[in-house]
Amino acid sequence: MVVQKIFINITNFSLKKINSLTLAEILITIVTIGIVAILVLPSLFSNLDVKLKDTNREIFKQKLDVSLKKMKVMGDLEKKYETTKSFVNGLKKHIVIVNANNNNTITSYFGDIIYDNQGTEKYYTYSLKTSKDLGKDFESEIMVVIFAD
Repeated sequence: MVVQKIFINITNFSLKKINSLTLAEILITIVTIGIVAILVLPSLFSNLDVKLKDTNREIFKQKLDVSLKKMKVMGDLEKKYETTKSFVNGLKKHIVIVNANNNNTITSYFGDIIYDNQGTEKYYTYSLKTSKDLGKDFESEIMVVIFAD
């Protein structure tokens, strides 16, 4: 009797229909997922790029703020700097500056036009010589200063 039960179970197992996906169904699913990824990923990466730039800008502002506070504590901000270049040289003691150039190089770094922080004021870089050209009340030469990370 035991032998009969085993035989019946084996027979029933072999007669069962196995459900599976065809190759075409699998390919259609993969293509659909690929199309959705192509449509969604660029927007995710563009947002990531904007967030990364904003984060880097905030980190730089903090580093510059700390450097200026160090200069103030050490009495370096109270000094009379004769030129913008002499101020940049004083700032070099507190933050890493890779390069500092005079205003003749602004166009090579930024192109022909730059905008203020709000993006409303447009300035032509070839005409920028002093801070008065940027609408400031004081007159000092403009320099391009490149900071390290």
